[in-house]
Amino acid sequence: MTSQTLVLPQGTLRFSQTFSYPPLILVAGGRSPGASWLRDLLRPGVRAVWSVDRGARWCRQAGILPQRFVGDGDSLGEEDRQWLQDHRVPCRIYPVAKNLTDLQLALFEAAEMFPHLPTVVTGTGGGRFDHAFSAVFSALWAHRRGGHVLAMGDELELLIPLRGPSEVLLSFAPLPDVVSTLAMTRECTGVTLQGTEWPLENVRLLLDEPYAISNRLTAKAQETSFSVKKGWLGVYAAWGIDKQTSSGEKGTSKSGLS
Repeated sequence: MTSQTLVLPQGTLRFSQTFSYPPLILVAGGRSPGASWLRDLLRPGVRAVWSVDRGARWCRQAGILPQRFVGDGDSLGEEDRQWLQDHRVPCRIYPVAKNLTDLQLALFEAAEMFPHLPTVVTGTGGGRFDHAFSAVFSALWAHRRGGHVLAMGDELELLIPLRGPSEVLLSFAPLPDVVSTLAMTRECTGVTLQGTEWPLENVRLLLDEPYAISNRLTAKAQETSFSVKKGWLGVYAAWGIDKQTSSGEKGTSKSGLS
């Protein structure tokens, strides 16, 4: 089965390219996605759910049984381990001392087992900057090995790695508080934004000159389009993240991706 649309709890992403469907879901060990959001993510149908180290806890708390566990287990509690054992979840256990992060290992395994299958990664937010940076660019690394990460995030934040030439049409409800466009390679050319408060038309964005942030979608536009002709463009959206960060209401902030 093929599709051009990825359905997320907060809206739909319609891509210019066709991809295999349904997607693989990786639940990593960073900020816990909301249990209801995670269950809604699976509702349209998925190929499989993999838990990555402490992501097994987020699955357990949401009542979701993963088809595979990948990681070194250093962030698991005894209850998490027993839950995986009781449900006979296949586990790929790695040593704690290793060169790659648990998420990288999961992304590379997924690329090998399901070449070019679209993947949604959650449990990557919160915590340390180096963990978040590694998670984002590991998605691009996995692409070079046959992976295909369509989106990363949760109910608070979403990042869409868009490789040119391509376009994505966004339809969200509610609208995000902020959207940003970030060059994820040295340069992105032919970047166009339509349906935003500050549109762009065929511009060049540079990795070391990240000015195209803190934009907003216009309420009048039913769909917003982001396109890039060459390079990797990161399309970022956030809902209530400033409020959650300042109030400390959102679960654990420890990333735990390594």
